[in-house]
Amino acid sequence: MKALIPEIDIEVRKAIVSAWLEQNIEYARAQVKRAVGNRDGDKVRDWETWRSFSEHALGEVQSGMLDLWLSNMENPKFDPTLVDDSDTTFGEA
Repeated sequence: MKALIPEIDIEVRKAIVSAWLEQNIEYARAQVKRAVGNRDGDKVRDWETWRSFSEHALGEVQSGMLDLWLSNMENPKFDPTLVDDSDTTFGEA
């Protein structure tokens, strides 16, 4: 599968990852509703965290912040921690 990655244009990669994250968000919302119905506060919190993370990641993908990551998916030597110049961290507005 990794051999196919170089053939995929960056915009297509972004679209695929975005669609996957959007599905995660919808799934998490449904799980929150189920957990609320079951009065399971721990699961509500866990699924809200998953939803929040997925929304954050979706925003970063769509804004182009992760283009370097997406363009290096097939590069085993790429270390995203060395190129992170973001002034924000997860959870900050």
